[in-house]
Amino acid sequence: MISGDKAQAQLAGVGDVPMNFAESGGSTIATVALPADSYPQTDFASAFFTVNINRSVSEQECGHFAFVDTRNADGEPVDAEKVKIGAADMETTSSFSASADAQAEAQYYHSYENGACYEYVLGLGTEGSATEDGVEHVDRDQVFARLEKILATVKIDSVKIDPVKTDSAKTINPVTPKPATESEATGMNGGKE
Repeated sequence: MISGDKAQAQLAGVGDVPMNFAESGGSTIATVALPADSYPQTDFASAFFTVNINRSVSEQECGHFAFVDTRNADGEPVDAEKVKIGAADMETTSSFSASADAQAEAQYYHSYENGACYEYVLGLGTEGSATEDGVEHVDRDQVFARLEKILATVKIDSVKIDPVKTDSAKTINPVTPKPATESEATGMNGGKE
C-alpha cells in the first residue's frame, strides 16, 4: 500500500488516472496495487484500488462526477448510478479508454462522510495483443470483483467534534482607559530636553 503524495494511481501503458470530483481540491490518501503477476498468461498489466478525498465538495456535489460514463452505444453520457457497497450508499460511474496497445478502465465510487467527499477508484490496465503466444484476455469481471472486495472492507471512522466549551457565568468587563495626565502625555520632563 502506498499513501500520501506517492499514492497517485497509474495504469501501465496509460499513465495517471485522474480524480473524478465535480470540484477541484482533491488529494489521494492511499493506493493498493495488485502485483503485476496476478493474472499470468493474460494481457493484464496493472490494477489498483485508490482512495481520494475532497473536503471542498458539498454532500450534494459529492454525488456528481467531473466526467461521466460514455460507454452508451449512442455516445450519450450515462448518469451516475446509486449502489450499496457493504453498508455504504454510493454513486458510481466509470471511464474506458483504449489504444492499439493498451486499454484502461476505471470505476469511480463517491460517498459523503464526516464532512468530506470520498472517492474510491478501481482501475484495470491491459496491454499487448491478447491471443498471441498463448496470452489470453484477462477476465475483467474477475479483476473488478477482487477490487470490489477491497472496497467493501473500507470503513471510515466517524469523527466526533467536541463543542467549544464556554463559561457563561463569567463576564468580561471592558477596560476603560483613564485619561493621561499632562506629565504622562508630555513625558517626565514636561516635553523639555
